[in-house]
Amino acid sequence: MLHWLLGFRDLGWDVWIVEELPSDACVNALGEKCAPEDSVNVSSWNAFVADHGFTGRASLFIEGSSPDQDALRDFAKDASLFLNYAGQFSHLDLFDKVRCKAYLDVDPGYTQTWAKAYQCNMNFEGHDAFITVGAAFGRPECRIPQTGHSWIPTLPPVYIPFYESLTAGITVCQPWTTVTHWYGVGEVECDGLTLRSKRDSFLPLIDLPRKLGGEILIASDVQPDWEDYPGFYAQGWRFCDAGTVCENIDSYVKFMASSRGELGIAKEGYVTTRTGWFSDRSVAYLACGRPVVALETGWSTLVPESLGLLPFGNADEAVSQMRRVEQHYDEAVASARRIAAEVFSSRVVLPALLKKLGL
Repeated sequence: MLHWLLGFRDLGWDVWIVEELPSDACVNALGEKCAPEDSVNVSSWNAFVADHGFTGRASLFIEGSSPDQDALRDFAKDASLFLNYAGQFSHLDLFDKVRCKAYLDVDPGYTQTWAKAYQCNMNFEGHDAFITVGAAFGRPECRIPQTGHSWIPTLPPVYIPFYESLTAGITVCQPWTTVTHWYGVGEVECDGLTLRSKRDSFLPLIDLPRKLGGEILIASDVQPDWEDYPGFYAQGWRFCDAGTVCENIDSYVKFMASSRGELGIAKEGYVTTRTGWFSDRSVAYLACGRPVVALETGWSTLVPESLGLLPFGNADEAVSQMRRVEQHYDEAVASARRIAAEVFSSRVVLPALLKKLGL
Protein backbone atom coordinates (compact mmCIF):
# COMPACT_ATOMS: atom_id res chain seq x y z
CA MET A 1 0.00 0.00 0.00
CA LEU A 2 2.95 2.29 0.67
CA HIS A 3 3.75 2.22 -3.07
CA TRP A 4 0.49 4.03 -3.77
CA LEU A 5 0.90 6.58 -0.96
CA LEU A 6 4.46 7.58 -1.76
CA GLY A 7 3.82 7.36 -5.48
CA PHE A 8 0.98 9.88 -5.41
CA ARG A 9 2.89 12.19 -3.10
CA ASP A 10 5.90 12.00 -5.42
CA LEU A 11 3.66 13.25 -8.23
CA GLY A 12 2.80 16.32 -6.19
CA TRP A 13 -0.46 15.17 -4.64
CA ASP A 14 -1.41 16.08 -1.08
CA VAL A 15 -2.13 12.62 0.36
CA TRP A 16 -4.19 11.77 3.45
CA ILE A 17 -4.23 8.18 4.72
CA VAL A 18 -7.41 6.72 6.20
CA GLU A 19 -7.59 3.36 7.96
CA GLU A 20 -10.19 1.43 9.95
CA LEU A 21 -9.49 -0.75 12.97
CA PRO A 22 -12.06 -2.82 14.90
CA SER A 23 -11.34 -2.64 18.61
CA ASP A 24 -11.66 -6.42 19.01
CA ALA A 25 -8.62 -6.81 16.72
CA CYS A 26 -6.39 -4.90 19.12
CA VAL A 27 -3.69 -6.90 20.90
CA ASN A 28 -0.59 -6.21 22.98
CA ALA A 29 2.93 -7.47 22.26
CA LEU A 30 2.00 -10.89 23.68
CA GLY A 31 -0.97 -11.22 21.33
CA GLU A 32 -3.47 -10.69 24.14
CA LYS A 33 -6.65 -8.67 23.65
CA CYS A 34 -6.32 -5.14 25.01
CA ALA A 35 -7.67 -1.61 24.72
CA PRO A 36 -6.80 0.16 21.46
CA GLU A 37 -4.66 2.79 23.19
CA ASP A 38 -2.46 0.03 24.66
CA SER A 39 -2.23 -2.07 21.48
CA VAL A 40 0.59 -2.79 19.06
CA ASN A 41 -1.95 -2.05 16.31
CA VAL A 42 -2.17 1.62 17.25
CA SER A 43 1.52 1.98 18.11
CA SER A 44 2.46 0.45 14.73
CA TRP A 45 0.08 2.83 12.97
CA ASN A 46 1.55 5.83 14.76
CA ALA A 47 5.10 4.75 13.89
CA PHE A 48 4.17 4.19 10.25
CA VAL A 49 2.60 7.63 9.97
CA ALA A 50 5.62 9.32 11.55
CA ASP A 51 8.26 7.31 9.68
CA HIS A 52 6.83 8.14 6.27
CA GLY A 53 5.96 11.78 6.80
CA PHE A 54 2.18 11.60 7.10
CA THR A 55 1.82 13.27 10.49
CA GLY A 56 -1.20 15.58 10.26
CA ARG A 57 -2.33 13.72 7.15
CA ALA A 58 -3.57 10.44 8.64
CA SER A 59 -6.76 9.26 10.34
CA LEU A 60 -7.24 5.98 12.18
CA PHE A 61 -10.92 5.10 12.69
CA ILE A 62 -11.68 2.76 15.57
CA GLU A 63 -15.26 1.51 15.58
CA GLY A 64 -16.24 4.20 13.09
CA SER A 65 -14.77 7.16 14.94
CA SER A 66 -11.56 9.18 14.69
CA PRO A 67 -10.51 12.22 16.76
CA ASP A 68 -9.57 14.13 13.61
CA GLN A 69 -12.46 13.17 11.36
CA ASP A 70 -13.63 16.80 11.15
CA ALA A 71 -10.23 17.81 9.77
CA LEU A 72 -10.43 14.92 7.32
CA ARG A 73 -13.90 16.01 6.22
CA ASP A 74 -12.62 19.54 5.57
CA PHE A 75 -9.69 18.13 3.58
CA ALA A 76 -12.04 15.94 1.54
CA LYS A 77 -14.13 18.92 0.42
CA ASP A 78 -11.40 19.88 -2.06
CA ALA A 79 -10.08 16.40 -2.82
CA SER A 80 -9.93 15.05 -6.36
CA LEU A 81 -9.68 11.34 -5.56
CA PHE A 82 -10.60 8.89 -2.84
CA LEU A 83 -8.85 5.57 -3.54
CA ASN A 84 -10.49 2.81 -1.49
CA TYR A 85 -7.94 -0.01 -1.24
CA ALA A 86 -9.87 -3.30 -1.51
CA GLY A 87 -13.00 -1.36 -0.58
CA GLN A 88 -12.01 -1.65 3.07
CA PHE A 89 -13.10 1.80 4.21
CA SER A 90 -16.87 1.92 4.65
CA HIS A 91 -17.65 5.51 5.75
CA LEU A 92 -18.04 6.98 2.28
CA ASP A 93 -20.27 9.76 3.66
CA LEU A 94 -17.05 11.54 4.61
CA PHE A 95 -16.18 11.85 0.93
CA ASP A 96 -19.41 13.14 -0.59
CA LYS A 97 -17.62 16.15 -2.11
CA VAL A 98 -14.70 14.19 -3.58
CA ARG A 99 -14.62 14.38 -7.36
CA CYS A 100 -13.89 10.67 -7.88
CA LYS A 101 -14.42 7.84 -5.41
CA ALA A 102 -12.54 4.83 -6.82
CA TYR A 103 -12.65 1.22 -5.64
CA LEU A 104 -9.29 -0.55 -5.96
CA ASP A 105 -9.62 -4.32 -6.41
CA VAL A 106 -6.39 -6.09 -5.41
CA ASP A 107 -7.76 -9.66 -5.56
CA PRO A 108 -9.08 -9.95 -9.14
CA GLY A 109 -11.34 -12.87 -9.89
CA TYR A 110 -11.97 -13.56 -6.22
CA THR A 111 -13.46 -10.12 -5.50
CA GLN A 112 -15.91 -10.51 -8.37
CA THR A 113 -16.68 -14.15 -7.53
CA TRP A 114 -17.49 -13.35 -3.91
CA ALA A 115 -19.81 -10.59 -5.08
CA LYS A 116 -21.52 -12.49 -7.90
CA ALA A 117 -21.67 -16.12 -6.79
CA TYR A 118 -21.74 -15.71 -3.01
CA GLN A 119 -23.60 -12.40 -2.75
CA CYS A 120 -20.98 -11.01 -0.40
CA ASN A 121 -21.12 -7.28 0.29
CA MET A 122 -17.84 -6.12 -1.22
CA ASN A 123 -18.65 -2.44 -0.50
CA PHE A 124 -19.02 -1.58 -4.21
CA GLU A 125 -21.85 0.86 -3.60
CA GLY A 126 -21.04 4.57 -3.51
CA HIS A 127 -18.00 4.45 -5.80
CA ASP A 128 -17.72 6.28 -9.12
CA ALA A 129 -14.93 4.20 -10.65
CA PHE A 130 -13.66 0.64 -10.31
CA ILE A 131 -9.98 -0.21 -10.71
CA THR A 132 -8.47 -3.69 -10.73
CA VAL A 133 -4.93 -5.04 -10.71
CA GLY A 134 -6.31 -7.74 -12.98
CA ALA A 135 -4.35 -6.05 -15.74
CA ALA A 136 -5.76 -8.32 -18.47
CA PHE A 137 -9.37 -7.39 -17.69
CA GLY A 138 -11.31 -6.84 -20.91
CA ARG A 139 -9.09 -9.12 -22.99
CA PRO A 140 -10.68 -12.19 -24.61
CA GLU A 141 -8.58 -14.62 -22.58
CA CYS A 142 -9.49 -13.02 -19.23
CA ARG A 143 -12.26 -14.87 -17.41
CA ILE A 144 -12.90 -12.59 -14.44
CA PRO A 145 -16.65 -12.83 -13.63
CA GLN A 146 -18.75 -9.84 -14.66
CA THR A 147 -20.31 -7.81 -11.85
CA GLY A 148 -21.94 -5.04 -13.89
CA HIS A 149 -19.05 -2.64 -13.27
CA SER A 150 -16.65 -1.20 -15.82
CA TRP A 151 -13.33 -2.26 -14.30
CA ILE A 152 -10.27 -0.21 -15.23
CA PRO A 153 -7.16 -2.43 -15.40
CA THR A 154 -3.80 -1.32 -14.03
CA LEU A 155 -0.40 -2.76 -13.24
CA PRO A 156 0.76 -2.41 -9.62
CA PRO A 157 2.99 0.64 -9.01
CA VAL A 158 6.30 0.67 -7.17
CA TYR A 159 7.95 3.75 -5.68
CA ILE A 160 11.54 3.04 -6.65
CA PRO A 161 13.41 5.70 -4.58
CA PHE A 162 12.15 3.98 -1.43
CA TYR A 163 14.03 0.78 -2.33
CA GLU A 164 17.11 2.58 -3.57
CA SER A 165 17.58 4.08 -0.12
CA LEU A 166 16.95 0.84 1.81
CA THR A 167 19.02 -1.58 -0.29
CA ALA A 168 22.33 0.28 -0.35
CA GLY A 169 25.12 -2.05 0.78
CA ILE A 170 22.99 -5.22 0.92
CA THR A 171 24.60 -8.15 -0.90
CA VAL A 172 23.13 -11.43 -2.11
CA CYS A 173 23.51 -14.13 0.55
CA GLN A 174 20.36 -16.22 0.05
CA PRO A 175 19.03 -18.50 -2.68
CA TRP A 176 15.93 -17.74 -4.74
CA THR A 177 13.10 -16.80 -2.37
CA THR A 178 9.53 -15.61 -2.09
CA VAL A 179 7.15 -14.42 0.64
CA THR A 180 3.68 -15.96 0.82
CA HIS A 181 0.76 -17.41 2.69
CA TRP A 182 0.47 -21.13 2.04
CA TYR A 183 -3.31 -21.46 1.99
CA GLY A 184 -4.77 -17.94 2.02
CA VAL A 185 -8.39 -17.80 0.86
CA GLY A 186 -10.50 -20.91 0.41
CA GLU A 187 -11.72 -22.44 -2.83
CA VAL A 188 -14.54 -20.60 -4.63
CA GLU A 189 -16.55 -21.29 -7.78
CA CYS A 190 -18.20 -19.07 -10.40
CA ASP A 191 -19.29 -19.37 -14.04
CA GLY A 192 -18.06 -22.97 -14.23
CA LEU A 193 -14.59 -22.10 -12.92
CA THR A 194 -13.01 -23.18 -9.64
CA LEU A 195 -10.56 -20.69 -8.12
CA ARG A 196 -8.11 -22.35 -5.74
CA SER A 197 -5.47 -21.14 -3.30
CA LYS A 198 -1.73 -20.43 -3.43
CA ARG A 199 -1.04 -23.98 -2.17
CA ASP A 200 -2.63 -25.38 -5.32
CA SER A 201 -0.07 -23.47 -7.39
CA PHE A 202 2.81 -24.83 -5.30
CA LEU A 203 1.79 -28.51 -5.48
CA PRO A 204 2.73 -29.06 -9.17
CA LEU A 205 6.12 -27.45 -8.44
CA ILE A 206 7.10 -29.74 -5.57
CA ASP A 207 10.13 -31.20 -7.37
CA LEU A 208 11.37 -27.85 -8.73
CA PRO A 209 14.39 -27.45 -6.37
CA ARG A 210 15.56 -31.00 -7.14
CA LYS A 211 15.35 -30.30 -10.88
CA LEU A 212 17.10 -26.97 -10.37
CA GLY A 213 19.83 -28.52 -8.26
CA GLY A 214 19.52 -25.95 -5.49
CA GLU A 215 17.36 -24.93 -2.55
CA ILE A 216 14.50 -22.39 -2.69
CA LEU A 217 13.63 -20.45 0.47
CA ILE A 218 10.04 -19.48 1.27
CA ALA A 219 9.09 -17.01 3.99
CA SER A 220 5.69 -18.37 4.92
CA ASP A 221 3.31 -19.51 7.63
CA VAL A 222 4.09 -23.18 6.82
CA GLN A 223 4.76 -25.20 9.97
CA PRO A 224 6.79 -28.45 10.28
CA ASP A 225 3.70 -30.36 11.42
CA TRP A 226 1.65 -29.41 8.33
CA GLU A 227 0.96 -32.27 5.92
CA ASP A 228 2.74 -30.57 3.01
CA TYR A 229 5.95 -29.83 4.88
CA PRO A 230 7.82 -33.20 4.72
CA GLY A 231 7.31 -33.69 0.99
CA PHE A 232 8.38 -30.17 0.06
CA TYR A 233 11.32 -30.19 2.46
CA ALA A 234 12.57 -33.48 0.99
CA GLN A 235 12.62 -31.90 -2.48
CA GLY A 236 14.80 -28.96 -1.41
CA TRP A 237 12.27 -26.36 -0.36
CA ARG A 238 13.29 -24.49 2.78
CA PHE A 239 11.00 -22.43 4.99
CA CYS A 240 11.44 -19.51 7.35
CA ASP A 241 8.88 -17.60 9.41
CA ALA A 242 7.15 -14.86 7.43
CA GLY A 243 6.21 -13.15 10.69
CA THR A 244 9.89 -12.46 11.37
CA VAL A 245 10.71 -11.49 7.79
CA CYS A 246 7.73 -9.13 7.65
CA GLU A 247 8.09 -7.78 11.18
CA ASN A 248 8.80 -4.35 9.72
CA ILE A 249 9.48 -2.79 6.34
CA ASP A 250 13.27 -2.78 6.80
CA SER A 251 13.43 -6.53 7.50
CA TYR A 252 11.08 -7.25 4.58
CA VAL A 253 13.18 -5.25 2.11
CA LYS A 254 16.42 -6.74 3.45
CA PHE A 255 15.05 -10.25 2.84
CA MET A 256 14.22 -9.42 -0.78
CA ALA A 257 17.44 -7.54 -1.48
CA SER A 258 19.63 -10.33 -0.08
CA SER A 259 17.88 -12.92 -2.29
CA ARG A 260 19.27 -14.27 -5.55
CA GLY A 261 15.89 -13.53 -7.12
CA GLU A 262 12.22 -14.29 -6.64
CA LEU A 263 10.28 -17.33 -7.72
CA GLY A 264 6.90 -15.60 -7.89
CA ILE A 265 3.88 -17.82 -7.22
CA ALA A 266 0.32 -16.66 -7.91
CA LYS A 267 -2.92 -18.00 -6.49
CA GLU A 268 -4.19 -20.81 -8.69
CA GLY A 269 -7.36 -18.79 -9.27
CA TYR A 270 -5.40 -15.97 -10.90
CA VAL A 271 -3.93 -18.50 -13.31
CA THR A 272 -7.28 -20.14 -14.09
CA THR A 273 -9.02 -16.85 -14.85
CA ARG A 274 -6.02 -15.36 -16.74
CA THR A 275 -6.42 -12.12 -14.83
CA GLY A 276 -3.05 -10.65 -15.76
CA TRP A 277 -2.44 -10.23 -12.02
CA PHE A 278 1.15 -9.37 -11.12
CA SER A 279 2.38 -9.24 -7.56
CA ASP A 280 3.21 -5.97 -5.78
CA ARG A 281 5.75 -8.12 -3.91
CA SER A 282 7.40 -9.00 -7.22
CA VAL A 283 7.64 -5.35 -8.27
CA ALA A 284 9.46 -4.73 -4.98
CA TYR A 285 11.96 -7.48 -5.82
CA LEU A 286 12.50 -5.82 -9.22
CA ALA A 287 13.00 -2.42 -7.57
CA CYS A 288 15.65 -4.04 -5.37
CA GLY A 289 17.43 -5.15 -8.55
CA ARG A 290 16.51 -8.81 -8.08
CA PRO A 291 15.36 -10.87 -11.09
CA VAL A 292 11.88 -12.40 -10.95
CA VAL A 293 10.67 -15.63 -12.54
CA ALA A 294 6.91 -15.48 -12.07
CA LEU A 295 4.00 -17.85 -12.66
CA GLU A 296 2.06 -16.86 -15.75
CA THR A 297 -1.40 -15.37 -15.20
CA GLY A 298 -1.53 -13.55 -18.52
CA TRP A 299 0.76 -10.76 -17.32
CA SER A 300 3.55 -11.53 -19.80
CA THR A 301 1.49 -10.24 -22.74
CA LEU A 302 1.31 -6.84 -21.02
CA VAL A 303 4.99 -6.42 -20.15
CA PRO A 304 7.97 -6.23 -22.52
CA GLU A 305 10.16 -9.33 -22.57
CA SER A 306 13.11 -8.89 -20.22
CA LEU A 307 15.85 -11.08 -18.78
CA GLY A 308 15.06 -9.57 -15.39
CA LEU A 309 11.42 -10.72 -15.49
CA LEU A 310 10.52 -14.07 -17.04
CA PRO A 311 7.27 -16.10 -17.03
CA PHE A 312 6.77 -19.82 -16.44
CA GLY A 313 3.84 -22.21 -16.58
CA ASN A 314 5.24 -25.39 -14.98
CA ALA A 315 8.26 -26.66 -13.05
CA ASP A 316 10.36 -27.43 -16.12
CA GLU A 317 9.79 -23.95 -17.52
CA ALA A 318 10.65 -22.39 -14.16
CA VAL A 319 13.95 -24.31 -14.03
CA SER A 320 14.79 -23.27 -17.58
CA GLN A 321 14.05 -19.61 -16.88
CA MET A 322 15.98 -19.58 -13.60
CA ARG A 323 19.00 -21.15 -15.27
CA ARG A 324 18.74 -18.57 -18.04
CA VAL A 325 18.94 -15.83 -15.42
CA GLU A 326 21.89 -17.48 -13.68
CA GLN A 327 23.85 -17.72 -16.93
CA HIS A 328 23.63 -13.95 -17.39
CA TYR A 329 23.08 -12.84 -13.79
CA ASP A 330 24.60 -9.34 -13.90
CA GLU A 331 22.63 -8.58 -17.04
CA ALA A 332 19.45 -9.90 -15.39
CA VAL A 333 20.00 -7.64 -12.35
CA ALA A 334 20.35 -4.59 -14.58
CA SER A 335 17.30 -5.71 -16.56
CA ALA A 336 15.24 -6.09 -13.37
CA ARG A 337 16.01 -2.51 -12.33
CA ARG A 338 15.26 -1.27 -15.83
CA ILE A 339 11.85 -2.93 -16.12
CA ALA A 340 10.93 -1.69 -12.64
CA ALA A 341 11.69 1.86 -13.76
CA GLU A 342 10.20 1.68 -17.25
CA VAL A 343 7.06 -0.39 -16.62
CA PHE A 344 6.10 -0.53 -12.93
CA SER A 345 7.39 2.76 -11.53
CA SER A 346 4.70 4.85 -9.85
CA ARG A 347 5.85 7.66 -12.13
CA VAL A 348 4.66 5.56 -15.08
CA VAL A 349 1.69 3.60 -13.69
CA LEU A 350 -0.10 6.31 -11.72
CA PRO A 351 -0.22 9.03 -14.42
CA ALA A 352 -1.60 6.43 -16.85
CA LEU A 353 -4.25 5.42 -14.34
CA LEU A 354 -5.18 9.02 -13.53
CA LYS A 355 -5.68 9.68 -17.23
CA LYS A 356 -8.11 6.74 -17.43
CA LEU A 357 -9.98 8.22 -14.46
CA GLY A 358 -10.24 11.61 -16.17
CA LEU A 359 -8.00 13.22 -13.54
